[in-house]
Amino acid sequence: MRWVILAFVIAVLGVVAFFLVPNEAAAPHESAEVPAAPAQMQGDPGTAAEAYVRANIGQLSPTPPVLGGTFYVTEIEAENGAGTVAYEDGHVAFTADFAYALTDKGISISSFVIRP
Repeated sequence: MRWVILAFVIAVLGVVAFFLVPNEAAAPHESAEVPAAPAQMQGDPGTAAEAYVRANIGQLSPTPPVLGGTFYVTEIEAENGAGTVAYEDGHVAFTADFAYALTDKGISISSFVIRP
């Protein structure tokens, strides 16, 4: 019986430690430049940038999803070469600022920084 109680206490402490240890992923990160999207520039460049970020959030995020999750965008705004995106995987959520530019190949993301 003591072993069961001891195992339970250790498991609870492990779960508590997991949530209390500072999350290094929440620190701001600068990502490498992401290759440009295919040229599908019809209409507003901000709308095209939003579509590109939505479709590629998993590659743009410097922090991977946890527990086998997949990132999805919950909110996004982009205009005049800059934008903000909120995204999550069901376990962790982030907000990031990004910079984009129009190239002859489409949208190029030059910066993607997670807010603290």
